[in-house]
Amino acid sequence: MNYTIASRKQQAGMTMIELTVVMLVMVAMAGVAVPYVAGMADKAHDSTTASTINQLNQTIAKFRTDHNALPERLETLTNASGVLNLISKTNYADSILVAENLTDVEAKSLKRAGMTQVIKNVLSPQNGNQTYGATKNADYSPNAAIDVAANLSVAKLTDLDNTHMWGGATVAQQLSYAFGGTPESYQVYDGTDGCYSYIGMGIGDDSELIGKGLQSAPVLFVPNGDFNPEKAYSRFIAIFKVQASENAEKDCSDQAQPASFVGAVANMDFGRLIGSAASQQWSSSSARMNN
Repeated sequence: MNYTIASRKQQAGMTMIELTVVMLVMVAMAGVAVPYVAGMADKAHDSTTASTINQLNQTIAKFRTDHNALPERLETLTNASGVLNLISKTNYADSILVAENLTDVEAKSLKRAGMTQVIKNVLSPQNGNQTYGATKNADYSPNAAIDVAANLSVAKLTDLDNTHMWGGATVAQQLSYAFGGTPESYQVYDGTDGCYSYIGMGIGDDSELIGKGLQSAPVLFVPNGDFNPEKAYSRFIAIFKVQASENAEKDCSDQAQPASFVGAVANMDFGRLIGSAASQQWSSSSARMNN
């Protein structure tokens, strides 16, 4: 009787070998589960990004219809130092949107669409890194509203050079990728031909859209924690088509026509505009691997 009880007591616990086997099984299961969970998280973020883009497209289009004007107090993404480094801290970030001054024709086009005031961003780039205003926050440190006028520095969409991560791409090709249609459907002014330039503006909490379609400005999820609002601007961006030439001989209107809203894009800055069409092809995981 005593021998039986002693044997049962000795067998009540697990041996070191058994514990080791259990731990190995748990580690193996975690190795399978973690990539799966990460993939699911990426899919959820991508779905949210695409949904936000669609919401912004509808909100801005409705605002334009209801108020017969484009929203005021969007953010120029620039200051006296140049264009905001959108998401990435590397040098290629400025390849998509660059700081350029509005021409007289472009300023008239924006104002005729009801966009008379914008907000400059606080930014002072240093050695490839960003130092923002007193609050050191790229998303929440804008300046006061200023009037739209010729020579105002804004962020314009530009051709990509061949050294860029995604290779060379024209403005028309980027627009086609982001919003659909063929590159030929976008008449991009190049100084000689074409009629229009394309300008990006940030959708922040001081925008006229807040309270008129949006409760607050959405913040973009980024796959790299280094690109949080303290280091990089993580809002969505609205792209506008602005008349840049009044050359009637090139089939442009001889008087600047009102600017129009093209679409919202996710501010990922991985070499492509992520708009309503591109969001169906793009993924956070691919962006993370290519960054």
